[in-house]
Amino acid sequence: MDVRRQVLEHGVEGGHKIAAERRAAADAGGVRPRRDFRSDIQGLRAIAVLSVVFYHANAAWMPGGFVGVDIFFVISGYLITGILLSEMDRGTYSLTAFYERRVRRLFPALFTMLAVVLAVAALVLPPIAYKDLAHQAFWTVFFSSNLSYSHAASYFVIDSSFKPLLHTWSLAVEEQFYLIFPLFLFATVKLARRWLRPLLVALALVSLAGCLWALGRNFNAAFYLAQYRGYELLIGAGIAGLPWPARLPAWVRHMVSLVGLVLITMSLLLFDDDMRYPGLAALAPCLGTACVIFAGVGAPSIGGRLISSPVSSWFGALSYSLYLWHWPVFVLGEAILLHKPETWQSFVLIGLAVGLASLSLRFVEQPFLHPARPGRRRALIVGATAMLAASVAAVAIVKLGGFPQRFSPPAAALIEASNDYSPYRTTCHEAFSGSFKPYRERCVLGAAQAHPGVAVWGDSHGVEFGKALAERLALEGRSLLELTGSSCPPGLGSYGRRENPLCVAYNSAMLRGLTADPRIDAVVVATNIQSYPRADWAGILAQEARALDVLRRSGKRVVLLGPYPVYDYDVPTALGVLQNYGAPLSLESVRRRKFEAATRMQVAWLKRESQEGAFVVDPTPVFCDAARCFAYRPSLGVLYFNMTHMSETAARAVAARLPLRALS
Repeated sequence: MDVRRQVLEHGVEGGHKIAAERRAAADAGGVRPRRDFRSDIQGLRAIAVLSVVFYHANAAWMPGGFVGVDIFFVISGYLITGILLSEMDRGTYSLTAFYERRVRRLFPALFTMLAVVLAVAALVLPPIAYKDLAHQAFWTVFFSSNLSYSHAASYFVIDSSFKPLLHTWSLAVEEQFYLIFPLFLFATVKLARRWLRPLLVALALVSLAGCLWALGRNFNAAFYLAQYRGYELLIGAGIAGLPWPARLPAWVRHMVSLVGLVLITMSLLLFDDDMRYPGLAALAPCLGTACVIFAGVGAPSIGGRLISSPVSSWFGALSYSLYLWHWPVFVLGEAILLHKPETWQSFVLIGLAVGLASLSLRFVEQPFLHPARPGRRRALIVGATAMLAASVAAVAIVKLGGFPQRFSPPAAALIEASNDYSPYRTTCHEAFSGSFKPYRERCVLGAAQAHPGVAVWGDSHGVEFGKALAERLALEGRSLLELTGSSCPPGLGSYGRRENPLCVAYNSAMLRGLTADPRIDAVVVATNIQSYPRADWAGILAQEARALDVLRRSGKRVVLLGPYPVYDYDVPTALGVLQNYGAPLSLESVRRRKFEAATRMQVAWLKRESQEGAFVVDPTPVFCDAARCFAYRPSLGVLYFNMTHMSETAARAVAARLPLRALS
């Protein structure tokens, strides 16, 4: 589950009946704002939360649903800035009061969700995943989970399928933003009020420029960190308190609102999770949201009416709780099912999330937002106590190793296969954290002091195979060069996924190095194409074919690693759970006919390349019998260390099928 797909949470300043313009005009001569209910903002909330819920349930239902978080950021920037400006104009501004409101708004539902998730996860998550969940909870308590997730993308750390709190990253972004922004706003209003708008625009442009810079170097940083998402909140802040939208002709406001809805709709339907995002692309949903909000100041707009209804208002009021609950429900539901939910199961999980959110709204959010005995000091003390209790519980779970006693020794041994990957992933495999090592600095594996005569060039699916092949070569005093990169299928062309903008330059550099390296006699090329969007397969294979032609013309022999089955849930965990509950391990398998149908395009391509002289290593006999393909074979053990990557155990069996004479 990729990353981007990844995971989102809005965490906005909400309210169930928001007074539409309870903020004084920011500039002299402003009109007195109306105090009516902004049903258009509730409609925007409903669009945002439902789009992300459906995107997380099945990305095909709402390809650009992840832009819901951007919609929430703009709403949050608008509402909070307007409230603060109003308080400053009335002389009632208080930083303590601001944070007390944030505590009342965010803490009750958040900490209730944390408690329930930790309790339920203890029943269904294996120790390593439960321990990781406790880490997530600790970072979440202190609104810093985005910092953790920005550094945690890897094929051999806990997959996002086991991160029930992944969506809290955006809560962290907001709260980090609001640690500084109220102070900036107060100082600017007091010292240079007329420069407020230009300064907000300048800060937004700086944040956007930083995001664009980061996108070209570290996708996770650009996606998760507050400094690179701040421009979205600043867009909302920039339109807060403006006095003149209500003075515009009605037809202008109506057109602006409709343009905003078009931008949002296009983002939801045309964007997908392979885009380089956020960056400039995020301007579409952000500016669209700003247009709808702007057009509704003072009087309803046509666009605002289109998204206003009792249903949208209800989902708008429910949005915070629904976003808090939907992702843990999906993740823990998948942990119970041990596979991606089918369509009907996804709708059941959505219904469960809505039900839990409704209970949270009625019995948790509302009592704290409208307490019988309001008290600022009490709210802050209760909030601090909740943070302390949750952090202590998280630390205890971590220190106790995720309570491994919950699983029997045989089950724990199967789960331990998650560590059966190449140790060279941390030192030799290219993760593209802002740059990549040049060809001359790549790792040589095998016999010490031996010049490499073989290179393994591939994406992450070539790592374990390369390690296993190096072990065989070492017995003959030979070595190989490892050239593997995450989410970077080898080829000659322009293919690169959004989380890896350096892939094209990397492949070009590696291909140049290989063709110019007289030591290399043979190149093993490894790509598991099932890990990429199906629409990209033909392009990937075409680019790989061009690269193979270049290698052959330079005198290199070509060896191709064939496909093997992949799963949609963590294999060691599934096997451990099956073992723990006495179910046969053969349940974690796929029909061979289904696997062969899924890989028909790649197999046909491999056959064509073999006719051009390439040697093809077929992993299928290691994983499959005549009827089924298995994740565990009694004669070998666990064949995967996560959902899609073969374990070292399996890699040794596959590497044994390659005659070393094919490399000489």
